Amino acid sequence: MSRKKTLLNRVGATVGCAGLIVCGLLSGCAADPDSRPDSMVAVLANPSAYEGKLISIRGFVNLEKDGDAIYLAADDYRWSITANAIWLHMPHCANRAGGAVTQGYMTVVGNFTSKLHGQANAWVGEIDNIRVCRLIEGVGDEPRPRPIQP
Repeated sequence: MSRKKTLLNRVGATVGCAGLIVCGLLSGCAADPDSRPDSMVAVLANPSAYEGKLISIRGFVNLEKDGDAIYLAADDYRWSITANAIWLHMPHCANRAGGAVTQGYMTVVGNFTSKLHGQANAWVGEIDNIRVCRLIEGVGDEPRPRPIQP
């Protein structure tokens, strides 16, 4: 094979790989709950970048009257830190067996808006048209690590 042909093959392979990556990013593959989720920290830090997009995030979900939200962590829920939370428009979440779940670490897939802020305008944004709200089995069930002793 000539040197020129080898170089053209390498360039073609590089362009092809780059094209697949760009197409994958633009297709919204992150919204598949079994793929790598979007970073909840990134959504909280820059909500306008996710405006109108289908997102898949993981966090601590609490469903209660006037308080349906996904929090970065359970402690954010416990201490009502709504700056680390997104309001959810949803009827229920489920475990893998289909049973209703009202609290726990979950994967949520839906459309994000930073223009609305939930009950009392307290949250960073809202997720509606929720397609998936599924308990992440085993997460948060394990005991907390003991503090390091000096």
